[in-house]
Amino acid sequence: MSKLLTISLLFITLSCKDNRDSESFENSNTDSPAKLLAHQADSLYKNKSFYSALVLYEKLIVIDSLNGEFNYRLGYCYAQNNQHSKATKYYHKTINLDYRKFESYRNLGLIYGFVLNDKRNAIDCFNKCLSINPDSKEIKDFLLVLKKNSVDNL
Repeated sequence: MSKLLTISLLFITLSCKDNRDSESFENSNTDSPAKLLAHQADSLYKNKSFYSALVLYEKLIVIDSLNGEFNYRLGYCYAQNNQHSKATKYYHKTINLDYRKFESYRNLGLIYGFVLNDKRNAIDCFNKCLSINPDSKEIKDFLLVLKKNSVDNL
């Protein structure tokens, strides 16, 4: 499989639509500045204005560093802005918060395997995905691509 096709596959997968809103502020009854900021960030994120959303999620992380959705979306925004080391930091934080572990491991695997060329970490992340969902065809396909690319590069 060509590198162009692999990279296209990465960005198609990373661009899966997500309808979750920033939960901890969504459930409050007040229109606090933080809740309004979260709504703005979520709107920018949904409209794929990832750099602008990133700036707002950075502010929200200062307010609530333990919000799993903020950390997940910050990782995603950094990945969309080709800041992969920062993206991996926030995906790991999301996992440590026990939030969206499958999606975070999947996105880490994609970054490690197809952007940073770190096959060992990619395979580890994809195996962790399979420990969460052993039937994931998508993850099994990613592992096959990684293994095929490793054999092709010998």
